Amino acid sequence: MTNEQMREASALLRGAGIRLHTYSILGLPQTTVEDDLETLQFNIECRPDIASAFIFKPYPKTELSVLAIDAGLWDGNVNVDCEGPSGRCLLTLEHRAEVEMLQRLFFWTVRFPVLLPITRMLLMWARKPLFQKLLPIATRVGEALSIQQRFRDRSYHHQ
Repeated sequence: MTNEQMREASALLRGAGIRLHTYSILGLPQTTVEDDLETLQFNIECRPDIASAFIFKPYPKTELSVLAIDAGLWDGNVNVDCEGPSGRCLLTLEHRAEVEMLQRLFFWTVRFPVLLPITRMLLMWARKPLFQKLLPIATRVGEALSIQQRFRDRSYHHQ
C-alpha cells in the first residue's frame, strides 16, 4: 500500500466509526532522525486514536539484523536488557538519543499535533545530560497516561 492509500483508509475507518491504532518502528538501520520524523508526520496525518512507536530491536538472522551487523551498528548480542518495548536503542546510531526521545514523545505528538514544534526542539536537546536523566521519568509518565487514556475510552475495549 502507498502512504496515500493508508491515509485514505484511515479516513474511511474514522468515517465508519472504527478506531485506529497505529504501530511504528523508529531507529531502523540506515535511517535518520528526519526519516523518523516523517513517520511521526505520517501518523499525524492518519489521525489514529492511539499511535504507538517502538524502537527497533534486531532479531538474529533476519535481513535487518544482518544489515545492522554489516553496517557496524550492532554486535549481534541478544542477551542485552532491552528495558521493554519502550527501552533503549540497541543500535549504535549517531542519533540514538534522538530516537529514544522521539519514541517517548510520539504518542502525545500524534495525539496533539500542536506539539510537533516542541518535539522537534526537544530532539535537538536529546543529548544533553539533563534530558538523559529525565527520559526514564518521562517514559513512565507517558506510559501511565497512555494506559489511562486507553481505559478511559470504553469503546476501545473488545466486548
